[in-house]
Amino acid sequence: PSLFALSQLKGLHLSNNFITRVPSDVSSLMSLELLDLCGNQIKSLSGALGKLTALQVLELAQNRIVACPLELGAMNELQDLDLSGNP
Repeated sequence: PSLFALSQLKGLHLSNNFITRVPSDVSSLMSLELLDLCGNQIKSLSGALGKLTALQVLELAQNRIVACPLELGAMNELQDLDLSGNP
């Protein structure tokens, strides 16, 4: 099955995997509370991340991100956002 079919997934750790973008399909992981994408090659973020309304921790340190989409403001449960080490 596709990773994005795991609708009850609570945590996803994908750090240090040379990922260059976050697919918009990530928005189907509605129960996700933790998303760790540290140490990748991500340059921009999809507005689809804003649909992850249960997300509490978003780790994006050590990527190449220069801007965040306004949709991240819809993440009402977000308590920890780490963007350190980005340009």
